[in-house]
Amino acid sequence: MGTSTKAGNAEKASWMTFPALNAVKHSEVHVLAQDSVFSPTPLTFADTLMLFFMHIHPNAAQTLMSGQIPSDARPHTGGGGS
Repeated sequence: MGTSTKAGNAEKASWMTFPALNAVKHSEVHVLAQDSVFSPTPLTFADTLMLFFMHIHPNAAQTLMSGQIPSDARPHTGGGGS
């Protein structure tokens, strides 16, 4: 994994040279080097999607994984009149 880590660090460093990008300004540049990212299969697609989600929205991912979904994010059920 040493080579992919070095490559990931080099890739991140190249992106960090664009200070106009909000991700760079806020130190939110993430490099995902897992094989499943580059060659997803039906079996690994959900895992790869969760990996992206965890990097982009870490607090929301933690909430989702804990099973504590806020009431305002739950689907509405029950009747409503028209």
